[in-house]
Amino acid sequence: MTTSTIEIPKLPADLNPADVVVLVDPREQKPYHGSPLRFELGTLDTGDYALACAPDLLRIERKELADFVMCCGAERERFMREMTRMKAFAIPIVLIEATWEQLSEGAWRSKTSAASVFGTAVGLMADGINVICGGDRLASESLCKRILYTAARRRWREAREWVKSLSSTEAMA
Repeated sequence: MTTSTIEIPKLPADLNPADVVVLVDPREQKPYHGSPLRFELGTLDTGDYALACAPDLLRIERKELADFVMCCGAERERFMREMTRMKAFAIPIVLIEATWEQLSEGAWRSKTSAASVFGTAVGLMADGINVICGGDRLASESLCKRILYTAARRRWREAREWVKSLSSTEAMA
């Protein structure tokens, strides 16, 4: 009787950002650009950005301030249906291209009040959705890439530990 051994792959010590593939929904109106990450079009049922290596882990829904204000007023019903779908992900994120001060000041043309906009953001957080005010577009883009890379790297490190444990088990056998 022969026994076969399984060759366990060696994983590099850390994840190279250029190896992280981010799916961007093609309906995203003003998509972020990914360098050093690789951004590729891929239809997402919910949200604008996801990791290709773990599409069910996290979703990021990007909103400009004016868009978020509309989602708290005239488009609220549609937006809340989308937020219900976002709760299916371990890490649901709404990334707003604004500051918390801008949300509370209410300096926009819409009739939607600052209290309603701020309250919607707080209500989403109470429902388990991470609401992040990233500042201006450039700062929000940088933060988005950082979140995506950090999540991918954590999964990478978990995979390395799993492979190491397989190697130890194989050595004991």
